[in-house]
Amino acid sequence: MGWRKTLKLVFLIEIGVLLALYFLFGSVLARPIPTATMLLGGVKAEFPAGEYQPVSSQEWEGFRFAFGFRLFSRPSSEAEKEFAGLMANGFPGQGRLRLPVSLFDQGLYVFNRRHKGYVLTAVWRQGDRWYWADIVSFSTLDGSLNFFHRFLKSVEIGGRAAGERLGRELASIRSRLTPLNVQSPAELVLMIGAIMLLVWLLIYPLMKWSGAAPRNEADFEFCTPQATLVVRGLGRRSSPCCVCKRGNSLLVYKFRRQVLEIRLPDEREHLSVKKRSLVYKNQRLIPDNEDDFQRWLTAASLSLVQGNNF
Repeated sequence: MGWRKTLKLVFLIEIGVLLALYFLFGSVLARPIPTATMLLGGVKAEFPAGEYQPVSSQEWEGFRFAFGFRLFSRPSSEAEKEFAGLMANGFPGQGRLRLPVSLFDQGLYVFNRRHKGYVLTAVWRQGDRWYWADIVSFSTLDGSLNFFHRFLKSVEIGGRAAGERLGRELASIRSRLTPLNVQSPAELVLMIGAIMLLVWLLIYPLMKWSGAAPRNEADFEFCTPQATLVVRGLGRRSSPCCVCKRGNSLLVYKFRRQVLEIRLPDEREHLSVKKRSLVYKNQRLIPDNEDDFQRWLTAASLSLVQGNNF
């Protein structure tokens, strides 16, 4: 198979891979987190459906749920002072986004990158009590973020809902998080596709250059550019080349530099025809078109007969 057909096959395979990834990300990995409305610790909201466990740490009391979500609360006699401290120097982390939000008396929203995912944290004050909610995502897909925002907008404490502006603020935060930080399944597939396209834009001109005719093309009887050289050894290596004839030799060029010489009078016995290609020892030359192949046969004085398997 010539290098052009090989690239077309690889391109079709990559398209198939992108479609499979879109299905995987959209239908499997990015399924919405199922929720159920519950009243826990004085907080009524849409929590992750399923089992949960009570947890405590120092003065904090709360619950741990599936999907990496937690909710804590604790009393504080100096809530305003502590909140100011969090705004000033709390939540160390990479790629940090820290913004005040309209969550009850005072609210704070924090985004941190962690390894291959991210952590979302919301802290708010209602009277003299602190509330803390966070979720850990082990991927950059936006399923956890969508749930977390839905949870925050559904929170009610003592019959009081979160601030009316919260929905607009969360939408603004989502717009500030670029696809480099958090992606929808479609955005992730588009990013992978863009990387593949960039690779193609680099590889195709390089392949064309590899199969280009030498600069002194006029010095040869003929040159047949964009052929394919296949070398069999520890593995099969395939690359574009240009086959030229000068005197009694067929010369093979890659990147306009000679890489192989076939001396026809002395080495014709090592030449054979196999599936519209020219076989020389452990190397195979595949023409770009039928006219080029006929030139090779005429130059080598060969007929269209089957040679040894390659």
